[in-house]
Amino acid sequence: MEKPSLVAAIGKLAIAGKQVRLLILDPVSDYARINKDKDDEVRATLNTLKGLAKDLGAAALGINHLNKKTDQGAVHRVSGARGWVSYARLNFLVGLKDGMRHLVTLKTNITKNVGSFAFTLADAVANDGNLTIAGIPVVRWHGKGELTPDDLMTRAPGPSKAEDQNEIEAGLKDILKDGKWCAPEWVIKQADDRGWQKRSVQRAADRMGIEKMDRPGKPPVKMWRLPFVTAEQNEGRAEVDIPL
Repeated sequence: MEKPSLVAAIGKLAIAGKQVRLLILDPVSDYARINKDKDDEVRATLNTLKGLAKDLGAAALGINHLNKKTDQGAVHRVSGARGWVSYARLNFLVGLKDGMRHLVTLKTNITKNVGSFAFTLADAVANDGNLTIAGIPVVRWHGKGELTPDDLMTRAPGPSKAEDQNEIEAGLKDILKDGKWCAPEWVIKQADDRGWQKRSVQRAADRMGIEKMDRPGKPPVKMWRLPFVTAEQNEGRAEVDIPL
């Protein structure tokens, strides 16, 4: 389904007088319907968002992605025009380093740089006395750190090519260990969190003989699963599971 424009969606909330306190746009450029590489269009849209959020009495949180220019500093890695970073009052970078996730101040216009904070994601259970919901993701904070944005963007020297291939193949087996069909985009996202590039993962999948199919649809949905599983895992292998 096509995402509504930022102005139309938030404007309706403001007109309706909804009690909204936080707006999360992920990614923010999908809702803007502008050329995200043109600074004047980006600034005009963010200015509109600022006004709409003020009318609602809400905070606006926009999520953006990084470009592939690994030779640039962290502040220049944000995808699109510079206005995405320079216009926003607070900018934070989130990434994985040495097995720990970090929230790092990228750029701030209204407060001092607070450095970095380490955190992990965990599952929690909610129970209101009638209904129990398991597997709810929660953030567990591990205190203040000393990482800079450029520290977070710099990866330690990797292992030899042969060792790296073995590591990626072992990781794919772990990601796909339940034996169900999964969307390759989801698999690649899990691998990216472990520091592996998309092309390396695709090559590893080919070497391992990962089963691939197109689930009927318009357009067809591509799916992956492990070629060999245990008898226990084989139960329900016909089931299609697409993690979000």
